[in-house]
Amino acid sequence: MNKIAGGACLLVGAVLLGTLASEAKEPKQAKPTVNSDLTVIESDSITVLGCRAIDHHSDNSADEAGRRWVDFTDEGEVVWNVTAPRSGRYEAIAAYGSLAEGGRFEVSVSGQSLRGEVHETMGLYENKKKIMNLERFNLEGVIEIPQGEHAVSFRFEPSPNHSPFKLNLIELVPVAHKAAMAEGHAEARRHRASTDWFVDAKYGVMFHWTSESLPLAGKMKSYQQAVSDFDVPAFAEMVEKTGAGYVFFTAMHVDTTFPAPIKEWEEEFPGMTTDRDLIAEIADALAGRNIKLGLYLASGGMARGATRNAKDRLDEAAYSARVEKLFGAIGKRYGDRVFGYWIDNWLAVDRWYPTFDYERYFKAMKAGNPKRIVGLNSNIEASVTPWQEYWAGEANGDARARPGGRYYLRGPAKGLQRHGLIHLETGWVHSARKIKENDPRRVLIGKDNIPIEAPVYSEKRLVDFIEGFIENEGVVTINIKISQEGRISKGALELMEKLRQKIR
Repeated sequence: MNKIAGGACLLVGAVLLGTLASEAKEPKQAKPTVNSDLTVIESDSITVLGCRAIDHHSDNSADEAGRRWVDFTDEGEVVWNVTAPRSGRYEAIAAYGSLAEGGRFEVSVSGQSLRGEVHETMGLYENKKKIMNLERFNLEGVIEIPQGEHAVSFRFEPSPNHSPFKLNLIELVPVAHKAAMAEGHAEARRHRASTDWFVDAKYGVMFHWTSESLPLAGKMKSYQQAVSDFDVPAFAEMVEKTGAGYVFFTAMHVDTTFPAPIKEWEEEFPGMTTDRDLIAEIADALAGRNIKLGLYLASGGMARGATRNAKDRLDEAAYSARVEKLFGAIGKRYGDRVFGYWIDNWLAVDRWYPTFDYERYFKAMKAGNPKRIVGLNSNIEASVTPWQEYWAGEANGDARARPGGRYYLRGPAKGLQRHGLIHLETGWVHSARKIKENDPRRVLIGKDNIPIEAPVYSEKRLVDFIEGFIENEGVVTINIKISQEGRISKGALELMEKLRQKIR
């Protein structure tokens, strides 16, 4: 849901759906159900009466994204209770995913309805067998909504071939606020930093080096000891061999650690910083090779309360103050030594904090370097805010996804710099927790030597993927599994060296 500076939404929690793909072997019509336990939030300024279609997960930031929307296999209906703070005229936006054209839907409030035709949705994800691209579509017409409580319903009618349909959200937008909302989007675009250098880089690498990273030899060390022993010169030399124009290095992931002695971080997360400033040393070593450093952080973990339990979360005001404080401290400490941020987990944060001030957040992340670029990963969902420069989503589909061009014209990332993230191996992190049941390395868990698996990309496939982005002035970030010592596999390095020869 787009949030504008000073604006917010009237958030409506989810409710029951018809036929969930995971609940029924044979499609059948859903029985409408109304949820009576909903949260209503109103802003003093721009108000969007909207609803995230499903908030039906366990409130755990690590929960799987697939539980956060409604999958229809046949005709069905979803119903919400809402409270309109005042009477007004509203337009409707539906965000959904579909594998094909065809099918219809209807949004109804207070005895009035707006109808829409289903379009095939597009984006950078593979979208052939499973819906993986969610887009927003404006419905024609206006609904008059009186002040007070109402039921909002979404009814879906499938196409004759029963193509699956995934509902993400409904937004009811006050007509009176359209001009101000448009100006808010324009203001965000005016504040974006240039991504010219990003495009020129063509590709970079990401390393999920975390508190869970396994060593390739010997016993696993504590995070603090691993930071102390990290071989920065060897790491920088390895990155140079990959041909990467930049690096996203994980500053915080599953735990609220940060590999530097940042006082403000220690105040928020006692015992989670380190004496060695690994970020500064890596930035300087890479800069000597003309490679830029960016930081990866997981936004969900930054919301944790004193118990560090995922369900123990700060409220919105406290979270806003915390992230402003932390990004201000990080930005001022490193200045232009940190070129950008990759901020993960906006699927959860955007639901937890429906009136979150993205402009304030964006400006905090520019501390010390106004040219720093920002991407917020909202996965397959439509982009959460215009206050960012590039799309931070993961991409496994067509590198030449239509329509072409440097800035996405359609799809989840509409309006943002074309960019895609892939992982070179089967996952993101070299950790015991991420080794799957059918992985032959699973028998090695608890032992001293667990190798990183071979890349899943061939040279031809990887080169073609990168070239597909380059043709459209896009950028690719390649996640490579890394060990606790700071090493990647021989196979990964050989493949990246071949990529360097082809692209550089």
